[in-house]
Amino acid sequence: MNKFIYPIAFMAFVLGLLFAGAAAAQATYTFMPPGNYTVVQPDATPGCSIAPCADYTAGMTVTGSFTTASVLPPNFSGNAYPLLQSFSFNDGLTTYASSDAQVTVRYFDLTTDATGAITGFNVLIQRWRTATPTVGSGAVDNRFDMVQMTGVLTAGENEMECAFAIGASPGAAVPNSCTGWQGSLDYTYATAPVGSFVLTAAVPTLSEWAMILFGVLLAGGAALMVQRRRMAA
Repeated sequence: MNKFIYPIAFMAFVLGLLFAGAAAAQATYTFMPPGNYTVVQPDATPGCSIAPCADYTAGMTVTGSFTTASVLPPNFSGNAYPLLQSFSFNDGLTTYASSDAQVTVRYFDLTTDATGAITGFNVLIQRWRTATPTVGSGAVDNRFDMVQMTGVLTAGENEMECAFAIGASPGAAVPNSCTGWQGSLDYTYATAPVGSFVLTAAVPTLSEWAMILFGVLLAGGAALMVQRRRMAA
């Protein structure tokens, strides 16, 4: 038996060492909205300062997901932005993707329970309507859109006006987020009740794959040994 099992076990052991230091595979958390918007406030004036111009409808809602390097740890509470690998959300009018240079995160706070499930969240993501916005009440090119997923409500806000300094607050997850804003004549918003975040995909780590391979190789070696003994008998 040693003739076959030991080389296989050694091979699996080496693979385990190679993979042991690898980063964990991705975990994806999907936002589950409570349904479509229940409150919709249309634009007070036709059109808007910076296109595209549109209003939310009662048939829209917030959808999307975020991906981390691994499943969130149990009893986590705080800023989860450093853990993100990517995200993409849509409020019915605007897509907020981490790959978009005009998208910035104001908050991405999460809380998990003892099992690692998300039990609390305060997510607020903004998208500037211009690539290089200026700040100040009355400025035309400081408009932005915003999506919120919090423990209070789910909301989309369109054509907001940034009235205060960008990224000045230490509460901002990343620079270039608006820390103070107000509505405008072009402002439109929609709200829905509180949704939830659910783990929808989790891939084993590379080291876990090595352990799986280790088990498969051992099982294969054992089966081969049994077959050889039967043939010898």
